[in-house]
Amino acid sequence: MLDTRKDHVKFWRPSILFLCKNPRTCIPSISFLNDMKKGGLYVIGTNIVGDLREPGFVSKLEDQNMAWLSLVQVLGVKAFVETTVDRDVRNGIQNLIMVRQQSVLTCDVILPDWADDTKIFCGYW
Repeated sequence: MLDTRKDHVKFWRPSILFLCKNPRTCIPSISFLNDMKKGGLYVIGTNIVGDLREPGFVSKLEDQNMAWLSLVQVLGVKAFVETTVDRDVRNGIQNLIMVRQQSVLTCDVILPDWADDTKIFCGYW
């Protein structure tokens, strides 16, 4: 059982899902959100458009996931990295959000990186 003394609102910490496509443009946002979470959960989510059945795609996915993990390590950020693969950006982001909401570690705040590519998010949200 969880500690019932910590049910008060002053102990609440945000759980953040940050949707990011390009790590080069969102480094300041990653650092800012890491400071904002104050001990809460922080997940950096990204979507790769493609098909797992394509030759060489799995190695590309592994390389990109390792690049994200090394970026998190270099920045000194405490975050999980989630990567989804889908043929469509909209479905990939929806799957990422649904997976996060179905797990034990749910996210309270979902933030897309608007500065990165506004066209991707504007048509779907």
